[in-house]
Amino acid sequence: MGQPALIRASGRAVAKFGNAALPNGQGVMANIDLNDLVNTALNAPLFDGSNRQISLAQLLYRGRGVYLADDFGPGLYSLPMLYLEDATHFLGQFLAALSQAGEQQLTFDNATYNLVKFKGITGRTRERPVSMQSSAALLAWSFTLELIAKSPWWQDAAATTATPWNPITVDAGQGANITYAGSVWAEPVWTLDVPVGNAVAINAFQLRNTMSGEFLTVNFLSRAALPAGVHTVITIDCAAKTVTDQNGNFYDTAGTFPLLYPPAGQVNPFTAIVTPASGASAGLTLAQTHFPRWQL
Repeated sequence: MGQPALIRASGRAVAKFGNAALPNGQGVMANIDLNDLVNTALNAPLFDGSNRQISLAQLLYRGRGVYLADDFGPGLYSLPMLYLEDATHFLGQFLAALSQAGEQQLTFDNATYNLVKFKGITGRTRERPVSMQSSAALLAWSFTLELIAKSPWWQDAAATTATPWNPITVDAGQGANITYAGSVWAEPVWTLDVPVGNAVAINAFQLRNTMSGEFLTVNFLSRAALPAGVHTVITIDCAAKTVTDQNGNFYDTAGTFPLLYPPAGQVNPFTAIVTPASGASAGLTLAQTHFPRWQL
């Protein structure tokens, strides 16, 4: 998938809210069409792009300052729209469905999304009654729907996966390249698979992004060396900053969880280093999954 866009389908702009788990074990929410041109009609959406949070401090008598912090805050999306009530659809029902849905996907192209929550509506105005074929006098409401996201970045709905080391053949360090498609850095999940056929215990594992200089060392001895002749799957989650095995055991780490960096098409060179207790490992594979992220 490429850069997110505002697209049209079936002669109208795409704008949907849903397709994520509902609170309290209620299953996955069906998409609500925010622009079905029957009950909902969307005007041009507005995106707040002033969410970069930079903190500065002045150095005394130096004529310059220093950066103390630099991050990107929540994303706020304002959707001016019209809601037309009919005999079975009412504005209160529509707003309740949004406000009680928890965190849901907002998409404008059916391929990328951001997780958002209902923040509220502003400028609610009652329009003139509209007469339909039933001759019932119905209400039309205009307002701005506000949705807020804890992250300002959009991401692909479909994951990008690869197994660049299949198998890892050099314990001292083996390189592979990951080409990143997104425009904003991504947090991959790495899966180290140690097969039954591996005949040596594994004490540690290191993963480096040699472009950024980030490296992560996983110390299996913090629990026990990964045993020989036992199938073990290690998951390195760069978003959660955790390393676990298939049984839910956590392992100590040192260094930084390596990320994938833009611009689109950037080659990120990685090196995987296995530290056996003795001898040489055999048959280990390393796969990664990530969702390219975008600024919209």
